[in-house]
Amino acid sequence: MSELAVSGENESECDDNSLQIEIKDKNGVMIDSPVMRFSEGSYRFALSYETSDSGNYAEIVSDTTMADDGTVGVVYAKSELDPSENRITFDVDFEQEITNVQIRVICTSGVITLTEMVWRNYQKYSDALWGGAALIGIILCTWMYLAASEKWKSRYSGKIHVIIFCLSFAFLCTLPYMNDFLINGHDLKFHLARIEGVADALKQGQFPVHINPTQANGYGNASATMYPQFFIYFPAVLRLTNLSLLNTYKVLIFLINLITALCAWIGFKNVWKSRKAGYLGCAIYMMGLYRLDDLYIRAAIGEALALAFLPIVFWGMYEILFADKKKWPVAAIGFSFVVQSHILSLELYGVLTIIVFVIWLLFADDKEKKKRVLAAVKAGTITIVWNLWFFVPFFDYFRSGFAIMDDTSVFLPDRTVYLSQVFTFFEHQSGQGSLARGTTRGEMPLTLGLLPLICVFLGVYVYHCCKDKISQNQELQRYEKIGNYVLIASAFLLCFSLWIIPWDVVETESFLYQSVSKVQFLWRFLGIIYFGFCCVSYLME
Repeated sequence: MSELAVSGENESECDDNSLQIEIKDKNGVMIDSPVMRFSEGSYRFALSYETSDSGNYAEIVSDTTMADDGTVGVVYAKSELDPSENRITFDVDFEQEITNVQIRVICTSGVITLTEMVWRNYQKYSDALWGGAALIGIILCTWMYLAASEKWKSRYSGKIHVIIFCLSFAFLCTLPYMNDFLINGHDLKFHLARIEGVADALKQGQFPVHINPTQANGYGNASATMYPQFFIYFPAVLRLTNLSLLNTYKVLIFLINLITALCAWIGFKNVWKSRKAGYLGCAIYMMGLYRLDDLYIRAAIGEALALAFLPIVFWGMYEILFADKKKWPVAAIGFSFVVQSHILSLELYGVLTIIVFVIWLLFADDKEKKKRVLAAVKAGTITIVWNLWFFVPFFDYFRSGFAIMDDTSVFLPDRTVYLSQVFTFFEHQSGQGSLARGTTRGEMPLTLGLLPLICVFLGVYVYHCCKDKISQNQELQRYEKIGNYVLIASAFLLCFSLWIIPWDVVETESFLYQSVSKVQFLWRFLGIIYFGFCCVSYLME
């Protein structure tokens, strides 16, 4: 805790790595920690110090909380700093949620040197209970499988293999969180506040949750209306069972990885009509570096969830345009889950889908074109109807001009990516989201990794080796055509994301510039590009 507010004249020195503040002979000087919010529970605060005189003291205080007698300001603990000691602790019980809590040190004479301010939550969590239940569940499932008859195993072996495969990759991709801490991702605090806020709202009887009562230092925030909360309800319920927020978030990350694996397998398998393509496509998609960046470096939970359902969206649109148009509900389901994941991703997927659909209308030679158009209209209509419970309050706020952040001054050239970054696979594990052009130092990994490039090269090689076989099989020709379309579209999006596009010569007030700037970062297309490159895995199969 190094961000301290010091009131009064003083001589101070603050280091980023360790707290080191010294006050010399300044009467009445106060040092305040940043304001903090605490849920109901027991806490221990500790302060490490050195002081030359007696009479100096420390206290745990909230200047905005109302006391029992009606006055504003509550001191929860107070103690003098003994010159013969170098550490003091306070045990505080908060009977309800308290905001604007601070550790305050007041110097009346002499010299005070502060070296540490920390606090610890002594609440007893149910983590061990949940961990034991999970272990027992794994043991029981393993025992049931081993004890099952050979007939049952042979009947369900295919589904069991898929489940084990997806669970294995979900576990593998969650390895960065097999520890006792969280990676400080860009949006981590926001999503932790979302989980805690939905849990608090449910505890207060608010359902569905439209106002997050935890955010904005306890004053509440409409993020629950402007940001989809569907996938936050499950971790919020886990919080209500007293699972720690740390492990609740880790469970959410594991579930995102598991959902991604299942959706990738289902999507690739049904498009390419091959279980092997399902396994291969799932494995490649799961290991996508941009997707993992979303989870761990950016902590962009919404975008990562939207990427999980991208294979289902692709499968649904494939059925509508090229295969069984009666399966249009697949597209509606895929888009509905994207709606409940990330609105900005919905805009990206929706615009790209409309562009593909228009191109298909112009060039497709299909006798059932009218029926396929009707199927697409059905999918879009049902998607809207299914999600009215989210859209109605969302657009009610949206039309009122309500805004949290104004991003109209986006400078697009700085939101692009260098080609040298796109296929890098030896990268640092942190960095800022987007830097000005001219350097990549200090910027987060904006990369697809080397794997998709290998997939493309191998796919092209296999295609040329099997060209005669493909020319004799009408179904393979159709897959070849779809694969080519996807690769061309991915290559176009990649070029669109690069720094070579001269956005600086486009009028910033133009419709094109304003529309594209809504994306915020043009490198967001990397997730879609990676999926497109994964689609050539069927050729290797």
